[in-house]
Amino acid sequence: MISMVMRDPTLRPTPGKRRSAACGFTLIEVMITIAIIALLAAMAWSIYNKQSIKQRRTDAVIALTQASLEMDRCNSDRGGFSASCLTTPLSPKGYYTVSVAVNNSDAFTLTATPKAGGPQTKDADCTSLTLNQLGQQGYTGATGSSVRRCWSH
Repeated sequence: MISMVMRDPTLRPTPGKRRSAACGFTLIEVMITIAIIALLAAMAWSIYNKQSIKQRRTDAVIALTQASLEMDRCNSDRGGFSASCLTTPLSPKGYYTVSVAVNNSDAFTLTATPKAGGPQTKDADCTSLTLNQLGQQGYTGATGSSVRRCWSH
């Protein structure tokens, strides 16, 4: 007895057709995935840089507060403000330099400016922070900024 096995004609490979359509990813799918990942990474890096700049502003706030205390101590000891009262020209972490302008030994303005070549030179919003003998805070920078934005930490 001879048995014949009948094959399903749809299982036979046809010329010009792939045998298995669900095998792996196409190059386009991989490229789209890489593009999405690159876009998300670029956004995350930008946000990280902005937060790092904002966080480093705290160094200027600390430096100005310390320098103000030095100036007040000097005023108590000497009976007036003097530029020689400022003993710490750098901020604690070194991102800012602190300078003082004394007016008639009864008023001063402290200014923290980013150290040349340092990472804070990229801070366009708050290029420098100021503090005077009355505790009034100020800044120089972009027009959209504010004292609160530059001095908050």
